[in-house]
This record gives sequence, structure tokens and C-alpha cells, in this order.
Amino acid sequence: MLAGSSGRVDEGRARLLARHGVLAESVRWFGGPGQHAGAWEIPVETFVRRVEALVSGWVPADDPPSFRELYRLSREADPGRVAAAAIAAERVPEVVLVAGGDDRVWPAAAHAEAIAARRARHGLATTVVTDAEAGHRVVLPGEPRVAGGMAMRRGGTEAADRRLGAAAWAAVREVLRLPGVEA
Repeated sequence: MLAGSSGRVDEGRARLLARHGVLAESVRWFGGPGQHAGAWEIPVETFVRRVEALVSGWVPADDPPSFRELYRLSREADPGRVAAAAIAAERVPEVVLVAGGDDRVWPAAAHAEAIAARRARHGLATTVVTDAEAGHRVVLPGEPRVAGGMAMRRGGTEAADRRLGAAAWAAVREVLRLPGVEA
């Protein structure tokens, strides 16, 4: 993300774009150490190097893409930021985590187990509902299977996603104390 001739580094705008799924970075492209003093005669390599740095390490191997590897690489790139961004799940009295073991969007099962372990260190029980064959989209009883959205690999099968949904619904009913209520 380049600001205009002011030379400012527009981090706020880059964060806004990133919150909406855009791979973005704010770049000082002149006026910094070792850079040209003004917004003229800037080598194109300045931008090419930044774009290469943004996309290096992850190129989707499949089409439509699976984002699991991108999530892994992103988390490894800055563990401190990952830790700082963690939701304080230990402040919630009862938690149900639902994760497909074949989720291709992100490593849901591993994250669910990590959250449960963090809560356990605080003396809190956590209900973790998983199905090794389910993907990213959990289908609760009575729900239609969602087919829209961005083209990406979500993993799982409809049968496994419904099986996980049925198990999840039972756990949600229990934590909400809704015995006998059907979806």
C-alpha cells in the first residue's frame, strides 16, 4: 500500500484492508534511510522486492486453493503477534469448540486442542467436538449444506460435515441446557 506524495506510511489503511482479507503492507517508498529523498526516480525494484516478500513462502498448490499452509506460515512468521492476538478463552466459563479434522481452510482441530489446553492450565474444562473426516463447514441438523462463498478447498465430505454437526449440536444443547430441543 503506497501513500501518495506525502510519503507517510499508511499502516492504518493497510490493517483495514487486511481485516477484509487483502494481503496488504504499508511501504515507505522514499524519504527513509538509504532511499531517494523525494517521490521521483524510484526504482521499480523497490516495489517488486516488497511484493515478492509478501507472497514468498506461500503459493497455492491447488486450485481452488487450500489455505491451511498459509495459516501455518503466517503464524510461524510472528509468534509474538499470534500470542498477543489470542482470544482470552480462559475468561469464558463454558466453551464448546467444533473442528473438522480434514479442515483445509485452517488447522481447526489443532487450534481447538491448543485452546482446550490453555483453558486446562487455568483449571477450566472445555468440550472439544471433532470428526477426523469433517471439513471446514459444520452442518447442524436441519440445516442445508452451504455451497456458496469464495472458491477454496474446505475439506471433508457432506456426510462427515453433517456427522460433526450432529455431534456439535448435542454438545451445544448440553452446555446451553436445552435437553430435547431439536435444531
